[in-house]
Amino acid sequence: LYKLCMRDLLSVERIFDLLHKHLGLAVQFFEDFRHIATGKCAPAFNAQLEMAIDKACMDRQDRQILKMFLTFNESILLTNFFNIDETPGAFAFRLNPAVVLKGRPKSMYPDVPFGIYLVSGRN
Repeated sequence: LYKLCMRDLLSVERIFDLLHKHLGLAVQFFEDFRHIATGKCAPAFNAQLEMAIDKACMDRQDRQILKMFLTFNESILLTNFFNIDETPGAFAFRLNPAVVLKGRPKSMYPDVPFGIYLVSGRN
């Protein structure tokens, strides 16, 4: 049941529509991501963007989805997203499991992994 609810809540269409509706926030999420991924600042939760989300969104679930972008940015330890030497065959991210799993039920994740990896191919 939990997985079914999450699938409906986090559909690609819903996320796309939400980002399209809040395009200004989406641009700020990317700038925050760029600063963290290129090493211009350390990974951290962006409280200013959190306040902007709270101000722009009245729906609790919409706010929760948008704040996931902040959690993702905070969790980035390593990525090849801005690799300028060659075009990667896939985008890869090493995420901080302590950040990603924060607030999740211990029963679902009894052991904290060394790292969480997200790899997305071009196709």
